[in-house]
Amino acid sequence: MKPSIRFGLYSAAITLGLYILFYFVNKKLMVGPVSHWLSLLVVVVCMILATRTERNQTRDSYPFKKALQAAFKVFLITTISFHIFYYLFFAILDPELINLQMQENLKWTKWLGESTFGLDPQDPAYKEFENMDHKLTPGNTFFSLCRSIIGGFLIALAVGAMFKRDFSLDSTQNKS
Repeated sequence: MKPSIRFGLYSAAITLGLYILFYFVNKKLMVGPVSHWLSLLVVVVCMILATRTERNQTRDSYPFKKALQAAFKVFLITTISFHIFYYLFFAILDPELINLQMQENLKWTKWLGESTFGLDPQDPAYKEFENMDHKLTPGNTFFSLCRSIIGGFLIALAVGAMFKRDFSLDSTQNKS
């Protein structure tokens, strides 16, 4: 199995495992920013490991395109798995999680807005967000997946740039 697929499956399993663990420990932890940043860290580490492993399997040059593909495959496997899990878990198994997630998002958004940008905690935008319909549908889950893929591609660009090799390590190669 290609390292990018193997590490993509590892990343997906670890990410989903973390969310399930957080669900049983504390639902607020599951829907809060800690779980999201931790899962992103897992994905990035697996992207790096997959790309490095694939590059180390060849002594030939390892072009940017191959490095980008390896990193991006890991992200795709993980994010598609996560979004399927997210929809099934939040829309079917425990629909109250979406309301809890929106409350946590509002809390963290207010904290960030007040502490970083000096925004008024009574700003009408917060109330508008609070009153929005936060129903989870296959359509908005798919839209979220598409947004994630864009961000993942940007991360894969950075990982690919880190691990490209424009020269061969094979000293027996004819240099004429």
